[in-house]
Amino acid sequence: MWALLARDTVLKDPNTDYWPLHAWSNEPGINYQLARPGKPKSYHEGVRAAGVAAAVADPEVDVFAFQEMNKSSGAPRNDKAIFAAMTSLVKAQAYELSSLPGRKKTKAVYQFNLISVVGADMYRLMFAPNGSGISTTKIDSEQYIARYIVSKRESFSRIRFITSKAFRSALDDYGKLHSANVKWFGGQQTAFYEDIIKDHDRIRSLSKAFNAQIKHKVKWRVEAQFKNLKNFDEEPFLSWNSKRNVLEVSYWVDEEVVQWLNESKDIQGVIEAALKGVYRYSGPFEFDVPF
Repeated sequence: MWALLARDTVLKDPNTDYWPLHAWSNEPGINYQLARPGKPKSYHEGVRAAGVAAAVADPEVDVFAFQEMNKSSGAPRNDKAIFAAMTSLVKAQAYELSSLPGRKKTKAVYQFNLISVVGADMYRLMFAPNGSGISTTKIDSEQYIARYIVSKRESFSRIRFITSKAFRSALDDYGKLHSANVKWFGGQQTAFYEDIIKDHDRIRSLSKAFNAQIKHKVKWRVEAQFKNLKNFDEEPFLSWNSKRNVLEVSYWVDEEVVQWLNESKDIQGVIEAALKGVYRYSGPFEFDVPF
């Protein structure tokens, strides 16, 4: 049998990102949102509100040690199998997170849940404060926050230990988690693009993708029109003009060039397509010189 040695959990401030969220996406909007402060807390609140229970439950206690024991005699064995189960999960997760950027090309979202299915009885040995006693409770599931150094960085991972007898009944909850993930991550993507052209930070997060779509198309048209601009490599600066409710696409060029850009249907078509494809923006815009 497995014995999990535990004590009362000391929870951190509820406004901190204490419980880990291991997720990855190559969709730029979702990736941006995941990097913002408070997302682990927001995620857990969101999926719990969708009806997910044990799969993302907070740990009830602080598990500080593990021990395999003989069920009949209670004689201790060792923790090698338990430790190996934990480290293999953490290392596998770290490998996936590091390899996905180079392997996954189509748009995707991955949210990781580490589970160790225990083929034995599992008991929680609860140590009372001040060494006043130990209580023993048979359990089917325990949430554990593992702390390891992975690739020279401190890593926090949620691992759920669950007995093989209880695992089948837990699958329904993970089915709910999948549905909740679809809703939550979809909401994050929607939030990212909402009024994006009014937020400088979000605009900048997609500026490389935007410039990649327009640079060469704008460059050859400008150089064909203005022979003195033989090396036109300008990248535009996007900003929202709140007074006139228009998106300004600004280049460091003469007023003559700016006027021509505003009159060129070809150039406007290039910018319009890129704004819609990258920023999902299809509103008014005009060319200008940055101030």
